[in-house]
Amino acid sequence: MKTKSECAKNEAELQLVKAKNGLKIAKMYMNQLIGQELNTDFQINYSDSLEVDMIELSNGLESALANRSELKMMQNQVTMSEYDKKLAMADYLPTAGVSLQYTGSWIKNIQEDVSFRPMLAAQVTIPLFNWGQGRHKQKAANFKIQQAQTELENTNELISLEVLQVKVQIEEAYEAIQIAKKSIKEAEESLDETKASFEVGLNTTTELLNAQADWQKANANLISAMAQFKILTTSWEKVTGKLNIEEK
Repeated sequence: MKTKSECAKNEAELQLVKAKNGLKIAKMYMNQLIGQELNTDFQINYSDSLEVDMIELSNGLESALANRSELKMMQNQVTMSEYDKKLAMADYLPTAGVSLQYTGSWIKNIQEDVSFRPMLAAQVTIPLFNWGQGRHKQKAANFKIQQAQTELENTNELISLEVLQVKVQIEEAYEAIQIAKKSIKEAEESLDETKASFEVGLNTTTELLNAQADWQKANANLISAMAQFKILTTSWEKVTGKLNIEEK
């Protein structure tokens, strides 16, 4: 029959396996965020510091609207649609032309001189037979412009929502870190009290193991919260367009 200490050891080994699998998943998620192959391996700079600084979140929306490549592409699409409309309508606008010619006359044996007379001509062409086709092209061009503008507005709203969502998630993750720190402090105090009581025979081995497990769980929760915060800071760089700037 297995003792409680052996069960606790098995539970610790299980938690270690879960931690390793969690690390693999976290790396895959990070690769997905930064646009790398999912199975790309990389080293993690580990720090045992429990201090995490809150990042600046005040200008995230302005940065996203100025730097996100999707918005730039949509804006270029609007500009191109407006240019296509001008090209389409140019074929159906009136055209005017001006020409200048000279004519001369010469009479033999009377006057050995040549007389030149200038002639100015102007021409205006108004397309009449294709006017209906021009109106059709104008409507199609206007619809294309409107469609591009609508897509730009929708993309703008989606990006704004995405920035706001990540902002809220970062604030929640930072608060989770602070709560996890308090939990560690409380778990440490409880563990110290349990150890002291165990040494004088007031607590059982099971109670001591439970106190140690609570302390380990509190530390694991803090590490998980800090990892989530780091992942979200990378997401923030991406949604605000700053990650694209650095890649350039």
